[in-house]
Amino acid sequence: MMKRFENKAAIAPGGTSGIGPAAAKASANNGASIVVNRIERFVDGGEAKI
Repeated sequence: MMKRFENKAAIAPGGTSGIGPAAAKASANNGASIVVNRIERFVDGGEAKI
């Protein structure tokens, strides 16, 4: 039986907190390749630069 997201890729922004981890796991369980990312906010309100 083919999984719903087999041969698909998904990005889970904010996948480390809130509903993000559950959405990432559900997509992975349905065959998707998952990329989980998170933006680190610093004390001064700035964001991490990549």
